[in-house]
Amino acid sequence: MDFTADWSIMQTLGEGAYGEVKLLINKNDGMAVAMKVINLEEHPEASVNVQKEIAIHRMLNDPHIQVLRPKN
Repeated sequence: MDFTADWSIMQTLGEGAYGEVKLLINKNDGMAVAMKVINLEEHPEASVNVQKEIAIHRMLNDPHIQVLRPKN
């Protein structure tokens, strides 16, 4: 399944209470990344936990962690 024009979702790496972690592969350079997917419409109670996790990831200042929000 294509995620965007340059990325393909290859498989589910893991599942949790609120979502899944997917393996994405870049079609141009073969780079592999993990992406956490949480459907907040199905699990609105997860919103507080997601906000905490985003804040922690932003504080890490690690070039390997990017926090992206979907475009509406």
